[in-house]
This record gives sequence, structure tokens and C-alpha cells, in this order.
Amino acid sequence: MASLTPRMQRVTDGVVSIRPPQPGDAAVLIAGRDAAFERWLGPGSPEPTPLACIEREGEVVGWIDVDTDRDWLDDGEVNIGYHLFSSAGGHGYATRAVMLLLHHLSTGTKHHTATVLIDPSNERSLALVARCGFEQRGLVGDQVLLARHLLDIDRLRST
Repeated sequence: MASLTPRMQRVTDGVVSIRPPQPGDAAVLIAGRDAAFERWLGPGSPEPTPLACIEREGEVVGWIDVDTDRDWLDDGEVNIGYHLFSSAGGHGYATRAVMLLLHHLSTGTKHHTATVLIDPSNERSLALVARCGFEQRGLVGDQVLLARHLLDIDRLRST
């Protein structure tokens, strides 16, 4: 996935933080892969370099990334990918991380729309992005394409 400019800075909502990867994070991200990771994302890179790591109480619990190099993206759009370790699931951390990234995109980049591409049987991920204000745009192959305009992102954060 492609990096964005300006460089991602550590951002927190008081519960979860997203921050640029640091030395040693790649091993933690690889160790956090599980059957769900393999099912939804494939084998993964042997040297993961996401835009940001997701932290809870100083511990890396997943990652979040962006991609601007997809033929189905229009100018000003970015695709988001994420993974939360199964040990951290069920607490809303991934939702919080996506909202932090959306805030970064709306205030620190020129992108106007965030998209996600999700397998239609991945109900947890579909529910997560619905909580973040994404709406179905269509299909790309057999995947559901959802989009969220970045305007007024702080309005959604406060609800």
C-alpha cells in the first residue's frame, strides 16, 4: 500500500492510538496474524510496512493502511485496509482506529473519500465500517465496495 504525505503522526482518542511503524513492529505484526487474517487478507507481506500501527495501552494490537493505486479509485480517493489481532477484538479498537485514520485523512491530506473493499461474508468488517459511516457503492468483482466522504468527519466522531 502507498504512503500518504504528510507523514502520519501519532494520533489518539484517549483509548486507542495510531502511529507510524517503528523498528521491531514488523515482527509483532507478523506474530499477530491468525486464521482470520489469512482468510480475509491472504498470506501477508514478509516485511509489513503499514501506514500505522494500532496501539492500546502502549501495546501494538494491529495495523491500518491506505492504498491509492487501485484502478477502481477515482482522483482524491483512498482505499483503507486494517487488521486487529484476535486477542484485542470485541472492544471497538478497530472502529476507533478507522475513525482516527479518517480524521487524519480529512485534515492532513487532499483526499476527499475513503473506500474499503470487503468480502460480503465478512460480517464483522462490514459492521465496523457501517459504524464509521461507510455506505455501499457497488461491487468490485465479488467484493463489496463501500465509501465514506471525509467532509465533516468530526461530526460523526462526536456521536
